[in-house]
Amino acid sequence: RVDRSIAMGDVVTPGKDDDNACVARADGGDDDDVVVVRDDVAVADADAFRATGSPSASPRRASAAPSVVVYDAVTVDRVKPKYLPEFSMKSYYGVEERGESSPERATKRRRDGIPMELEIDDTAREPIKEIAIGGVYVKFPAKINPHPAQRMTMAKIIDALKKSQHAMIESPTGTGKTLALLCSTLGWLEREKEAYKKSSAKVRDMHEAWSVARKTYEDASIAFGHRNDKVSTVKAEYGDGWDASRPFTHKNDVPPPPRVYVCSRTHSQIEQILRELKRTGYAPKYTVLSSRQRLCPLKKSDADCQDMLGDGLTQQERRTACAHYNRHEYVADTMNYYVEKNCAWDMEDFNRVVDEFSACSFFALRNLQATSEIVFCPYNYLFDHNVRRKMKLDIAGAAVIIDEGHNIEDVCRSGTSIELSKAQVAEAIAAFNAQSIKSTPGYYADVYQFLLKILQFLERIINNTGEGQKEVVVRSHEIVGCVIDMLGEHAVELVRNLIKTPDNAKPTHNGPLTTYMNLCEDIANILHLVTKTPESYVIIIGRSVDINGEECEGMCISCMEPKVGFSTVAEQARCVILTSGTLSPMNTFEAELGVEFPIKIEAPHVVPTSQVYVELSDAIGEVTYKATSGVGASRFAQNLGKYLLEYAKVIPGGMLVFFPKYSLIDVTLREWHTSRLFAQISDQKHIVCESRGASGFADTLAQFNRGNATGKGSLMLAVFRGKVSEGIDFKDDSARAVFCVGIPFPNVFDVKVKTKRDFNDLPKSRQKGMLTGSAWYSAQAYRAYNQALGRCIRHPKDYAALFLVDARFREGGQYMMNNISKWIRKSVTACGSVNESVRNVDEFFKRTKKMLLEKEIKTESTDAPADETQNPESPVEYRAHRNENIFNAIGCEDNRKLCDAMDALHQAALRCEEPMRVNAIAKATTSIRALTYKVTNGSKLAKPGPGKVEGVGKSIGAQIDYFLEHDKFERMEYYLRGERMPH
Repeated sequence: RVDRSIAMGDVVTPGKDDDNACVARADGGDDDDVVVVRDDVAVADADAFRATGSPSASPRRASAAPSVVVYDAVTVDRVKPKYLPEFSMKSYYGVEERGESSPERATKRRRDGIPMELEIDDTAREPIKEIAIGGVYVKFPAKINPHPAQRMTMAKIIDALKKSQHAMIESPTGTGKTLALLCSTLGWLEREKEAYKKSSAKVRDMHEAWSVARKTYEDASIAFGHRNDKVSTVKAEYGDGWDASRPFTHKNDVPPPPRVYVCSRTHSQIEQILRELKRTGYAPKYTVLSSRQRLCPLKKSDADCQDMLGDGLTQQERRTACAHYNRHEYVADTMNYYVEKNCAWDMEDFNRVVDEFSACSFFALRNLQATSEIVFCPYNYLFDHNVRRKMKLDIAGAAVIIDEGHNIEDVCRSGTSIELSKAQVAEAIAAFNAQSIKSTPGYYADVYQFLLKILQFLERIINNTGEGQKEVVVRSHEIVGCVIDMLGEHAVELVRNLIKTPDNAKPTHNGPLTTYMNLCEDIANILHLVTKTPESYVIIIGRSVDINGEECEGMCISCMEPKVGFSTVAEQARCVILTSGTLSPMNTFEAELGVEFPIKIEAPHVVPTSQVYVELSDAIGEVTYKATSGVGASRFAQNLGKYLLEYAKVIPGGMLVFFPKYSLIDVTLREWHTSRLFAQISDQKHIVCESRGASGFADTLAQFNRGNATGKGSLMLAVFRGKVSEGIDFKDDSARAVFCVGIPFPNVFDVKVKTKRDFNDLPKSRQKGMLTGSAWYSAQAYRAYNQALGRCIRHPKDYAALFLVDARFREGGQYMMNNISKWIRKSVTACGSVNESVRNVDEFFKRTKKMLLEKEIKTESTDAPADETQNPESPVEYRAHRNENIFNAIGCEDNRKLCDAMDALHQAALRCEEPMRVNAIAKATTSIRALTYKVTNGSKLAKPGPGKVEGVGKSIGAQIDYFLEHDKFERMEYYLRGERMPH
């Protein structure tokens, strides 16, 4: 009840219908201040009750009756929740009613844990059909005919699951690989469950028959225990019951179906996977793993949560100080109702149930984990050594399937590394000193001494660092000595003792020390990996080291080989299936992960080339650090704004523009505002910028969608490797064009990047088949680049224009384009001017829209079923696109033999030649292809003057002359042997 006449601190007598509780608003207080009065809580329980409300709440005064206590105001959100929880009790009282909910009904449900009444509309379900893939009947949406890429993906996944082999599947973005992944995995799992069920039933029947025979044997043994008849006589009289004298030894020869982990990069991608799961026709038991910080309704830390939950008995009896925890089982029971109705659920369904019970999402999902057949989680939960340890994930014999796994290398390296600031360690030491327990024998003392040794080591190294030296890099051959110098001669034993300490030997309620004890365990576990595989690590120590994005004094224990984290999972799991749109080159990816993948496949794209427009643009030159910093920044921003403005006038729907870094977006926007370019572009498109961090991303996406809903479309300024470029589905008019501005190379001055490049150039790394340092550096950039390019073409009827905005692509020719996804390379064009390009783009969108509309009308007129398979292009269309490709076209047919030979020379040079020379060969090949006259003298092409051809130097000219005379290149013989030609 609400009564403004009640003053703060007054005792309120509950009414008859108030469920023994009352809520009163304080007189003259803030609108959100309430007084909570209970008549069933003793004064002695004040501390316990206070802990369940506001941490600062305290008894104002108690009445003469010891069973009534009045507490300070508790701030309550009166907009979102329908009911005000009393925090630690098992009853609820209504505060306000929203929608059609009944406060009385909800009160009883929450008090008694009555499952929600879920009404599932079977008519709203998507129709399902079954198709045979790899000997398994797979359920698939009936309205979709799986195209070749999906069939190939499903067949290989089923093959890998059957054979328990690792698989690597590259399928371009937009080919429906997530749906194929789920349908094939669940189809195989359902078959395994059925086989296990049949085998178990067979063993059960055999055991029942044995039990009957055993009873006969026992009865006969009693009746004829003193007779001397032979066994054969007894068997003749009483049957085969005597055979049951032996124990029952038959076992189920079919193993139970394994648990399946389905992983992706982020939680938003996991939510998309769950939405796809609802289309499959399968309803397995599953859960989603997430962190307490992300799901806790009270936003408590791990330490605070542990203090509120108390001991195991309190948790078991659901008498903890957190009422959200006390009701989490009600959510799990309700979610199981979905399984009974053969209906999958997504996070929206789950959150609706959680809100109804006002329960804890974190523990509800953890409760579902115990019986889950499938576990959905970000893949760092499996490949981050410390996260997997803390969550106690058992991956032995499990099938691990990774969607969008192109970042798995970085995740595995960071998951077996740790960054530690000096201030962080000093803060931990100060916390131990404040508790006065550093000298207490046992676990506390070990942790304290461990952290103290690390702090002393850091201070010694940093103080001895030279004046102009920012950091010290300890190479792999010096690692063991460094660890001994840090922790003493018994370093290995100290680390082993810390990580082997059983949980029951550790303090359960550590208060403020919990965070630092967790830090100590994280460091110890990483150092344990360092001592086991020192050849895979380097340690960076300095006064200005990047520690979690902040420059400060500290230490980075960095893993250089992803195999340290990946192989641990791969060796325990049944199989690891890695899928993404950008895994090439697969052989080097395999070498980096240190695991053999017997099953590999590169699936084709489902979109015809006639629906993709790809252009190399040099309109704003080379987008390098030099060209976009200092005085060049203003010129770059102005040129880019004018360039995008022209396309914004003709491109329907949304536009995505990707930059290498956030600071470049800031510079661009500032210049656009000062020159009125921002207003001019805004007249055509609604401008939206990707926000830093995760907090504002949902709002950014909502703004982008609102701009598209108006009809004119939005223009999103985003960064490579950001949230927009990873896993977000911009289909149809959400994004009809992608502009990739520059190439997102990692910071070449970053000590971590330099260390990794140096490590990959070591002879031992080359022997393992790892990429060279420069090749690894390029691969990091182009994987992010290809991910961004694939954001806008998401299904077979989609179409879009892609722009590679950097002059280096036109200058580098085929050498540069080899880094771009195959499905994009075959559609590449180039224009002489922006005006020509805009006309071509305008024509492309009008032609493509008309073509798809005509196909749709034709399909409807023939009453043909909807078919989302790939439509093959006609020979005329194919030839047209072949001619549009600037790397296939040739200006003079007489030069074809020379150009083909130069392409072969370029491919051979990739084996052993320096990148600069390889790039020079590619540039020269591109220029010679464009010549409209026959080449008869290479030296003339290189000679300065009117006949000079761009990209052809003296060395290339001499090689062309040698080819014209001998019909082969002199360098080719050396390249084929893996050698460089001597100068």
